[in-house]
Amino acid sequence: MDSGNLVLSDGDDQLAKVQWESFKNPTDTFLPGMNMDEILSLTSWIRNGDPGNGRFSFNLSQVRENKYVISQKAVFNGRERIPGKLYSIDEMPQVIAYLLSNFNRSVIKATKLNPFLQNSTHRLSDYTSTDYNSTRLIMNYTGLLEYQIWDRCHWNLIWWVPEEKCLVYNACGNFGSCNINDRIACKCLPGFKPSNPENWDYGDFCGGCTRNPTSCGKSDTFLSLKMMKVSDPDPLFVEKNDTECRKYCLNNCQCQAYSSSKDLCWIWTVKPPILSEIQTLQDKSDQEKRCDGYQTLR
Repeated sequence: MDSGNLVLSDGDDQLAKVQWESFKNPTDTFLPGMNMDEILSLTSWIRNGDPGNGRFSFNLSQVRENKYVISQKAVFNGRERIPGKLYSIDEMPQVIAYLLSNFNRSVIKATKLNPFLQNSTHRLSDYTSTDYNSTRLIMNYTGLLEYQIWDRCHWNLIWWVPEEKCLVYNACGNFGSCNINDRIACKCLPGFKPSNPENWDYGDFCGGCTRNPTSCGKSDTFLSLKMMKVSDPDPLFVEKNDTECRKYCLNNCQCQAYSSSKDLCWIWTVKPPILSEIQTLQDKSDQEKRCDGYQTLR
């Protein structure tokens, strides 16, 4: 159809029954004319050039009315199933909410102007589906939801969430660190290398990094990491000072990292901590991670 909707029916007349249509079974792309209801969901590609079902999906929240979520499906890392995470979009721009509702005027304010058009004097309520003909919404394989507008020969990225790549859950995978100020946001910690270098070349960092070498023994020491946001440690902690905490972790090959403060010791065993570098003194975190063969201060 002219709208871009691919329809399969049991005939070619007006009485034909629709058997399937792409607007109700999308992949990673939302087009004008579709309607984001409780059933519809966008699913990202695996990576650029691979249209298989990826890790991320976008849909209407089943819990909170008129709210949207980006979810990451559970993955198996060889030892356990890691549950998926949700990123809640509390403030969807009305120009996009209007698109998602299939141009239902009840979702917008009559006086609201289009924030994506400079010097616009038109109210959003004046817009119709025709004004959105050159737009699309994509659930990117990177975990970003992107609103794009076609401009002659290419797609312009106008809006996206999360606003920072490092806000994507486990953006760089295990033993990877995320820094939004670097040209390539993800990097492996010293002593680690990409688990799948080819995927990293394509910007797919979900496989994370692996330790090199993989031995565990008396030669182990720790890499001190400062100014880091980290994921939650194991549910249990022990009453030990820093020296005892360090020794406790060294003697346990499953211990990936530890942190101590005021005779309390937190450790990460099965799940390594998810790391994101921070740029301010707020939320300062001083974590230490096992690193074979040498010690480095960051």
